[in-house]
Amino acid sequence: IFHGALPGEKIVTNKISTRAFDRESHPGISPIQVEEDKLSSIRGESWIAFKDFDFEQGANKVIMEAATPGPGGTVELRIDSENGPLIASLEIENTGSWTNYIRHDARVDDAITGVHDLYLKFVDTFNNEVMFETRNFWLIRERNDRTQYHREF
Repeated sequence: IFHGALPGEKIVTNKISTRAFDRESHPGISPIQVEEDKLSSIRGESWIAFKDFDFEQGANKVIMEAATPGPGGTVELRIDSENGPLIASLEIENTGSWTNYIRHDARVDDAITGVHDLYLKFVDTFNNEVMFETRNFWLIRERNDRTQYHREF
């Protein structure tokens, strides 16, 4: 759990480890590697899912830490299935190396509330073999001068 302010952000009280997923799929390709503090070997058309994710009153922003020396790719946040409604699309761009983690962010459809299965679907927009590595992500609700959390791991 992260307690404190992210650089340039409001107060955030939850950090979700990408390693805490409940299910994954990697059709026809090698599996995503779960390492000590990150997910690696992320390839296009694979996904991870978090069962019964509680959006409570809705999130309106996603932030993800990721690293790649290549062109990166896209993370689609979908609910209820890997091809379910798209609630956010997060572009992961070149960070210069596998060890230089940068926070990437995107707006989330804040009409999503309550409990849903949350899918992070990795879309290879550049035909990379391995797109990027990731450690953590945050789903937050920015409202006026404060941010509320949605799920604590």
